[in-house]
Amino acid sequence: MPAKQKTVNILGTLDGGDALRILKALHGESAALASKIERLALDRLRRVDREDVAALVYLGLDALDVHVAWERAGRSYDGYKEPEEAIMEMMEATLEPYQKDMRKRQINALWDAAMDYCLGILLGIRHFEEESATEFRSWAGDVPGEMFTRVLAEFRKGQLDKPSREKFAAYLDEYL
Repeated sequence: MPAKQKTVNILGTLDGGDALRILKALHGESAALASKIERLALDRLRRVDREDVAALVYLGLDALDVHVAWERAGRSYDGYKEPEEAIMEMMEATLEPYQKDMRKRQINALWDAAMDYCLGILLGIRHFEEESATEFRSWAGDVPGEMFTRVLAEFRKGQLDKPSREKFAAYLDEYL
């Protein structure tokens, strides 16, 4: 009797770039497969839990280290950087992946998902601003409020129809 061949979970060994190349190749094989891939992708983007997004944003901001901001502040070859400026840069870098995910939903006209995602980001920033007891937060001053305003402005750049704009305004009144 032949020896049983060990099965390998090949998908578990691929990185994101490899998986994307394979997915793109499959997408080009047939219209039916392309349609299924697009449906699955849209379904994935539609699923947004604003509380999960808020929690992740809060955790990311709460993990920032004021000592890193202090190291980035001060004199450098191109001038002087205030600690607040370093804090702003660190918060922007933390929030950028979330804003990118929000924009993906806007680009694909998934307005409800984009609104939920934006609201999750804003809630996370607000929780950080009001609840964080870290030294980073104590040094951040008005930066969380500034970031809140920037995320909101970025979201509003996306094209929303009038009912979506009104729904989002109601979300803001209810949750923030």
